[in-house]
Amino acid sequence: DPGARSRNGIEETSLFSTEEPRGEFEPEVSIWKNPFRDKVNILVSRPHNEPVTLEFVNVKGERILRHDTQTNLPVEVDLSSYPNGMYILRTTLERFSGSYKLIKE
Repeated sequence: DPGARSRNGIEETSLFSTEEPRGEFEPEVSIWKNPFRDKVNILVSRPHNEPVTLEFVNVKGERILRHDTQTNLPVEVDLSSYPNGMYILRTTLERFSGSYKLIKE
């Protein structure tokens, strides 16, 4: 355990470690409701708070909206002014990125 150390024969474990095991803490992205009508809720979860960029891209590949936020903070995004159809949500963190299909009805 990288956060463990021994003092007088008693092992102490730190809850915080500067080392992050590879792949163990990939972000968890929650999207609700999908399909949606006007607003979609997004939560990017990680063990530590860090900046995250949410980009919404239409079927032509054009970025229609960008929203900068933090992990572990639910965000409600209003897409009511955009036409119904499919969109791609791109999430970007320092070391991770992902793409998710959204449907606006």
